[in-house]
Amino acid sequence: MNPNLEEAIINFDIISFLEEHGIDYALEGENIGKDYIGISICISCGKELHHAGIHKENKTYTCWACKDNMWLGRFISKVKEIPISKAIDLIIEDLPEREKDIVNQIKTIFENNREPKFTLILRKKPKELPPSVPISSNLIKAHKPLQEFLKERNLTKPDLDEYNIRIGINGKYKSRLILPIYYERKLVAFQTRHLTQKIYLNEGSTGHYLYRTNKINTKYPLIIVEGIFDYINTYKFVNKYYKGKLNVTTGFTKKLTPEQIKLLNKINIDTVIFILDNDSWHDYYSSGINLNNSRVDFIILPKGKDPGSLSQKEFLRIFNDNKEVLSQSNSTRSSTSFL
Repeated sequence: MNPNLEEAIINFDIISFLEEHGIDYALEGENIGKDYIGISICISCGKELHHAGIHKENKTYTCWACKDNMWLGRFISKVKEIPISKAIDLIIEDLPEREKDIVNQIKTIFENNREPKFTLILRKKPKELPPSVPISSNLIKAHKPLQEFLKERNLTKPDLDEYNIRIGINGKYKSRLILPIYYERKLVAFQTRHLTQKIYLNEGSTGHYLYRTNKINTKYPLIIVEGIFDYINTYKFVNKYYKGKLNVTTGFTKKLTPEQIKLLNKINIDTVIFILDNDSWHDYYSSGINLNNSRVDFIILPKGKDPGSLSQKEFLRIFNDNKEVLSQSNSTRSSTSFL
């Protein structure tokens, strides 16, 4: 699939689409798999009880009763009873500054069932954040979903200030958290997070960057976690107990892109340690084997845990259980035997 359309699919607000078209869905419950949105009644066979579902990231529709499977374009086409070309229009309409001729190429390719031959990037670096405001203490007190989200993720008001986390006030990102991503002090991308549903949207080429690379000291091991909230919680723990002896970053998703791997190889970190959700280690393994200059290791968290939800006591226990992984380094660099 062409990377432009693939990016548009990942960013497509499927929840809004389901609600707009009266499709009953659920985010958890019987028959609903991890990373899936359960669909109450299959649009193909009519089977009930959430035997059908949509993957939250790649938006593929699957029914485990009738075995029907379809990509997002065909799903939209079927729901709205429109041609595939019109469905693609809906998917890509939020891509900023897109070129009309390239959009037409995408439509033609999918209508003719051919693979795209080009790899032009449609998304531009955002020049500014979307309409949003800093999160004040009064807003936290008055906004219950925000309160609950911050509590669940161990986020404090100082955290919100340090990372310039904002909340959207209108438009596409209204009531979503806005997470800016900077590189060399310039805004290059941002990520948004729904407060009550685990849905992220990206603007800009997030896959070309790693988070807060300016904080990385190449003398010491680098911990890579899955998302920004995982980063914040892990960084707070590391900064308290192992300040100056461990680095942390994130690639904003489960699997590092080729561009992020190139960036890591350029930084030339001695030791890279992936700290992962229990179900994600295989995604990072495929990233790790492409790191040329680093010793790569992994720490697998207990089932149901991720770095963003760990307490400091849980972090301490996990770090203690993985002393050998965390303390090894290349003999040509400064010693990092600190545990």
